[in-house]
Amino acid sequence: MLKPLALSAAALALLAACEPVPSATTPLPVSAPAINSSHPVALVGTSWHFATIGGTKVEDPLVTRITFGDGAVSGTFGCNEWTAPYQIEGGLLRIGMPGGTQYDCPGKTDFQEREGVRRIQMPMQVVQQGGRTVVLSGREGQNFVLELRQ
Repeated sequence: MLKPLALSAAALALLAACEPVPSATTPLPVSAPAINSSHPVALVGTSWHFATIGGTKVEDPLVTRITFGDGAVSGTFGCNEWTAPYQIEGGLLRIGMPGGTQYDCPGKTDFQEREGVRRIQMPMQVVQQGGRTVVLSGREGQNFVLELRQ
């Protein structure tokens, strides 16, 4: 009798320790820098490579990706796959906490991964530079240069 009860309690404790992945309806932080953007960039249905993360060139841009769906974004900084809710309001892109795989990443990819996850959650202005390049930037220096995927 005590064994099934102990197993149930252990399973319940394990489930309680798990943090759920945010959904597309999870509210995102509201504090953000003021943006003066008269030409918003249409992101829904687009897919990009990361060319730089925080001003540092990405080791191999072709293995990176960020894809914008309707209220959800997914991608990889070169190692782990992630997904997160996002919204664009008042000219600002706000991406929620990414959830996904958590593998140890080799070499420079580990730095890209840590920096990318840390920076992607900060409010950013979306600025198109030509037809194939977009810059995501904000007050915290979380710049990303994105190049349109072929």
